[in-house]
Parts: sequence; C-alpha cells; structure tokens
Amino acid sequence: MRLGRYLSSLTKPELELLENECNFSDEEGIIFSYLAKGKYIREIALKTCLSEKTVERRIERIKFKVCKVLTMKGGVLM
Repeated sequence: MRLGRYLSSLTKPELELLENECNFSDEEGIIFSYLAKGKYIREIALKTCLSEKTVERRIERIKFKVCKVLTMKGGVLM
C-alpha cells in the first residue's frame, strides 16, 4: 500500500478517525498530516528537520498502525 496516496484520498472525518484510533506519537502525527496532504518524503524531511531515512522509518510505523486499525475495523473506517 502506498500510504501517502491512500491518505490523500480519504475525507477529513476519515483522517481524524484514523488519527484518533492509531495513537500516534507527536512526531508521527506531524508526518501523518503531511502525508495526508500529499507531501513527499524529501519535503517532510525538510519541514520536520529529520533525515529522509528517519522519515521513512516513521512512515513504516505509521503504516503498521494504520493497517492494524483497518484490520481491526474490518477494512471499513466508518
């Protein structure tokens, strides 16, 4: 799953539900919001003052949490 493309296709209520259910850390929450806006890894790294590799690792954790929540909800957000 390409997380950025998936998140940018969701509605605002769906994004808020995911954000509440996934229990992101502060850093993950910021990266999540940038991904939802369709930003690329390089842009996120520059805006958050993190290396691209660190952003990639955070995205993997975000992806894991999102997949876990979607699996628990049966693939349906609402």
